[in-house]
Amino acid sequence: MLRRTMSALALVAGLLAAGLAAPTHAAAAQTAQVRCEVSGGGSLFNPPYDYWIDAYATYDSVPGNPGFRQWTGYSFRLDGVVPPGDQSNVNIRLYDGNVLIFAWNSPDNIHPRVWYAVHQGGIHYTTTSAVDDVVSFQAIFDRPRRSDPNCTTRTPPV
Repeated sequence: MLRRTMSALALVAGLLAAGLAAPTHAAAAQTAQVRCEVSGGGSLFNPPYDYWIDAYATYDSVPGNPGFRQWTGYSFRLDGVVPPGDQSNVNIRLYDGNVLIFAWNSPDNIHPRVWYAVHQGGIHYTTTSAVDDVVSFQAIFDRPRRSDPNCTTRTPPV
């Protein structure tokens, strides 16, 4: 019994030591969640609407190279007091200062009240020399048989 207890303690000590000695990696960061809202209508032939998009992006440091940031994902959700139709679309742009790094246009099939995650085209890199990386999200809300309102929001610079 004592032998098994000592073996178990040695195993636990070994696992703890291995875990403490393992290299650590900083966790991914997330931009502030941003929102834009558009509303209008209110007549007999143009019913009122109030739509919005909530969005954020995730990024991480580049292991071994602190001068760069890697962008790993973009998430968004469309919603409204009365939800938009199911043929809305979203356009995403990543900028390093004034330089466009990544552009993605969704097909016209974005449904309301669903979180979407975009990991299209691999990882995108920006420099960390200035606090000027922003992600722009433009939502075009589907209104069947009516003009489609839109709005654009940008994350705060990181």
